[in-house]
Amino acid sequence: MSSIRWSTVLLCCLWLAASVAAGAAPLDEGKALEKAGQLEKALTVYLDGLKTAPSEELYREAGTLLGKLQRYPQAIPLLQEGIGKFPESTALMNLLGLVKFKTGATAEARALWEKVLARNPNNSFAKEWLAKVTSAGAPAAPAAAATGGASPAARPPANEEPTNALAGDPADKLPLAEQEALAKKLYKEMAALDKYELAQFDTLHRTVIRKCPDTDFAEQSCWRLSNMYLMAEDEPNHQGIIEVLEHLIKTYPNSPLIPEAKNRLLQSYRATGQHDRVAAFYEELFKLNPNPDEKEYMTWALEYAEALAGLNRKDQARALYEKIIQMDDNRDQLEARVARERLAGL
Repeated sequence: MSSIRWSTVLLCCLWLAASVAAGAAPLDEGKALEKAGQLEKALTVYLDGLKTAPSEELYREAGTLLGKLQRYPQAIPLLQEGIGKFPESTALMNLLGLVKFKTGATAEARALWEKVLARNPNNSFAKEWLAKVTSAGAPAAPAAAATGGASPAARPPANEEPTNALAGDPADKLPLAEQEALAKKLYKEMAALDKYELAQFDTLHRTVIRKCPDTDFAEQSCWRLSNMYLMAEDEPNHQGIIEVLEHLIKTYPNSPLIPEAKNRLLQSYRATGQHDRVAAFYEELFKLNPNPDEKEYMTWALEYAEALAGLNRKDQARALYEKIIQMDDNRDQLEARVARERLAGL
């Protein structure tokens, strides 16, 4: 083979390797951001990656993350789009089935899992979930239960301030040196625990927060508790997340954890149906960022409009959906498709 032909082969191999690496980059970057707790940034990376190089893996990761964020109305059209491009993907069908079940569309979820099993009778995910929804004629999952929501009675009246169980008694406050020593001792105890001793972790982190409030350990304990409440159980403990992150934001307003804490708190407000707090969040966000770029505006406006609709402020919600559609300018972006669907339901 001539040197020219070898050079051509080498260049093709290098080009192929670069293409594969470029395709994997959004996956790697998104997963790293997820691991760091930066879920919104991870989602943006996945969605941007789908625009330039759509893949089954990117659809799966984006759909999974939207499910984790309880943004089911956005997850459904995304996964349907992915299945349209990758019709043999049982993974995407399984995921869409789970999202449908979470929104109460049990019959549609069952049909998807039956379709998966028709193709692969040994698919354990579809078998397990199909058994759950068909046993004893399982009813559709109510929206509040599916998102870990609480009934209105579980929250204090709007005019009544909840008791802050994380605030220590000022009269019992220890000197800073003693707070530091106690926090280090408690963290050493936690390091010796088995990872499944969740109740003990909860107790020790809460002790750090109450007894060592002037240390960096207290801020870290708020964040770590929120991680535990988010991921340790099958369903997130949204009331626990709200409790510790509201305390973090109120007590440590200059903490570097605040941006991610606010994003996580927003997801829990949404999951528990606290539309007033979601709307207030976006009102503040638009005041602080009056000129966001197009992508940010459309994403924020979708969530803001949903909260407004939940508060029966339908005219304002309708105006936002219409603006998103107008901004899309017939490009048929995901946000515009979701806006059209929600607008039709108002």
